[in-house]
Amino acid sequence: MKLVKYIPSFLTIINLSCGLMAILVQDLVIGTYLVVTAIFFDTWDGMAARALNAQSELGKELDSLSDIVSFGVAPAYLYFMISSGEGYLSYAAAIILLSGCALRLGKFNILPSQKDFIGLATPAMAFFIVGVVLAYANDISFFQDIINSKYGHILIAITMFVLMLSPIRMFSLKRLNEGIQKNWMPAVCLSSFLALWYFAEFWAIPVSVIIYMALSILHHFNVSNTQ
Repeated sequence: MKLVKYIPSFLTIINLSCGLMAILVQDLVIGTYLVVTAIFFDTWDGMAARALNAQSELGKELDSLSDIVSFGVAPAYLYFMISSGEGYLSYAAAIILLSGCALRLGKFNILPSQKDFIGLATPAMAFFIVGVVLAYANDISFFQDIINSKYGHILIAITMFVLMLSPIRMFSLKRLNEGIQKNWMPAVCLSSFLALWYFAEFWAIPVSVIIYMALSILHHFNVSNTQ
């Protein structure tokens, strides 16, 4: 059926809708879960497009739009909401996140398709930021102290900006469908997230992303040394 080819675009629109709602609801917790839901649909729309051989220019444009909204505007807005809201640093942090996302997506769109990401992917950045927001909203003092410090809030944004535009190879978690033995790093990331969510709950998202980034740096140097 011809309608089948529109399934990936429909999933992308759900992704976009989740990003928009994360902004409109003006609620930290609901907003973070909506961004996580957008990440879920971002994964599935690509898989559906490949499985159904339904890649299209329409899908590509919708995907870029949903990425900038769901993984740029929405996380930046939620991150601004947990700032003091006073002074230029609060606005600068949100602008830095959004600018990094836009530049990262533009760079990604002009690069040839690769097995690894070059730089931190925008969904991973968004996942980390909403993890920090969720921990902050649930009174985890460690994250509240960092965000409420004079420069901690903007330093996180600058770090994410640098990582998104870095030349470091970041492996894709989608490799799990190729088997765990060949792709143990994605398996470690997934298992660490599940374990952290069970034992430490609101630490799970930011810490698991840090583990992902650390393993990616190890992966980057391993690949560089074998070339």
